[in-house]
Amino acid sequence: MKKALFAGSVLLVLSGCQLTGDMGNNNLASNDFSAMSCDEIKATFDNHNARMESLNTGNTLLSSMGVNTGAGSAQAAVDKAYLQAKEVAQPIAIAKGCTYTL
Repeated sequence: MKKALFAGSVLLVLSGCQLTGDMGNNNLASNDFSAMSCDEIKATFDNHNARMESLNTGNTLLSSMGVNTGAGSAQAAVDKAYLQAKEVAQPIAIAKGCTYTL
């Protein structure tokens, strides 16, 4: 009974964040990297990675309790968008003289 209540609570919290947009601007492709400083570009990717790590942790928790989140195809889409944004941002970061690699 406690597991079901906990799983339901976690599911509601995760769903609420995703449905209400509380995850912030999750679309990396909408960023104008050329107008951003090196620190802003890095922070954008760092924040995205932190949000995705948190979401993956929640999905793992739910899966371990037998709740199917169906997040596989969504994760593939997010990964593809990340790689596309990285392809755009990396040359801009190099041209700006940023000292990190995305």
